[in-house]
Amino acid sequence: MPRAVRDLLSQRFGVLTVIQFIGTRRRTSSREAVWLCVCDCGQEKEVWGSRLTSGQVTSCGCRMGWRRGQTRLSPGYDHPREYHVWQQIRHRCRYHKNYAGRGIKVCARWDSFESFIADMGPRPTDHHTIDRIDNDGDYEPSNCRWATRKEQALNRRSNRLITWEGQTKHLTVWAEHLNVAESTLRDRLKRHGVCSTSMQPRT
Repeated sequence: MPRAVRDLLSQRFGVLTVIQFIGTRRRTSSREAVWLCVCDCGQEKEVWGSRLTSGQVTSCGCRMGWRRGQTRLSPGYDHPREYHVWQQIRHRCRYHKNYAGRGIKVCARWDSFESFIADMGPRPTDHHTIDRIDNDGDYEPSNCRWATRKEQALNRRSNRLITWEGQTKHLTVWAEHLNVAESTLRDRLKRHGVCSTSMQPRT
């Protein structure tokens, strides 16, 4: 994305959420950023950045239909939060180097949003998103769950596992168990390694 372009990724404007930078296109005498947005009704729409930030465009057009008493039917109409998550995982597996670059894919069954919501069920809260149990595995029913950011943090590839007194836990979990700040425990391990004196809880 060019430096001069204001980053709108993941921001909400009305019922639109920005999910992708499309590029810049000529508009009148200058070039302007174009963004791909997903509406809460499930429809996608390309919008000029200035029309988003000025409040001129706040939906895909479905609100006009609602005002006329019409119903806008779409795959994500009944599950807009889950539809947005589904769109995000498909996008990252197409374009993001940490996913597409590692060969991580969305299973063929989840090409259909209806199949995705049937397998995963409703999103428990706004704090939950899709987490892969095996970080090197694909997005598929057997490898995915709804999880909070904290639960996902414990499942990162970079996490450090510590074995002490026959138990293996993530560093974060040991810190909570011992009532020690994670940064303090990390410093102790650097200085002393894993031993009974370095793993004593704070009093």
